[in-house]
Amino acid sequence: MAAELSGKLKGRKWKEFRQQECGASTVEVVFPAAVAPKYSGDSPEKARTLTCADQFNANKASNGNGGMKWIEKGGGYYSECVVRLKG
Repeated sequence: MAAELSGKLKGRKWKEFRQQECGASTVEVVFPAAVAPKYSGDSPEKARTLTCADQFNANKASNGNGGMKWIEKGGGYYSECVVRLKG
């Protein structure tokens, strides 16, 4: 937040700023590759949300979320996951 207030982000999202200024994260975040088949009968948006939620909860055991929260200002796990599933 201090970086944003001081103007250091320069139009970048927090994730981009952190990677460029602080180095790459040492923990790789795990995202699903496709919508889970068990949600194929749901609407596309709901299927993506449920698939991302399942993966997020599975990642908790192995720290596969890379420190990301489900929803964060500037893009959390949910927003990153949905963008990846949309293709």
